[in-house]
Amino acid sequence: MLNNSQFTIHNSQLSLSHKQKPSLRPPSRNPLSSNSQFTIHNSQFTDVSEGEWFFDYISVAAAYGIVNGVSETEFYPNSTISRQEAATMVARAAALCGMDTERSATEVRDTLSIFDDYRTVAQWAQGALAFCFDVGIVDDTGLDIEPESSILRCEIAEMLYRLLVRANLI
Repeated sequence: MLNNSQFTIHNSQLSLSHKQKPSLRPPSRNPLSSNSQFTIHNSQFTDVSEGEWFFDYISVAAAYGIVNGVSETEFYPNSTISRQEAATMVARAAALCGMDTERSATEVRDTLSIFDDYRTVAQWAQGALAFCFDVGIVDDTGLDIEPESSILRCEIAEMLYRLLVRANLI
């Protein structure tokens, strides 16, 4: 945990005063709260401007490794995301919460192969989706994963709620 530390994000790189390193645990308080010493100077993404309502959220999530852009310099903040992209972000957040998100190739195959369309899941998302199904963050009662389908805001909210429950944070 980062207790009473000042940390800064500059170009999406997290830096800490007193040469402390961040733990894999999230800050004990909201890094964007008014009492926070968390400062964001600018984003690595050219399409995420400092005046935009989402600037702080994307910058912090990128600094923690939860989100990546669609390229080194672009994020596409107003585009939709797929189910496999959402699962990948949630699995990265779960790792920050101390959860073991790693799965062997055999475990991934065994988890995903129950779905008719498991072969359509991108290689980079397979482990994250397997983790989300294994721990119940994503409902596995359907016959398909639909990895490239857009996900609704309410579905992401449900995934995040389930993550918080599974991580014993609520």
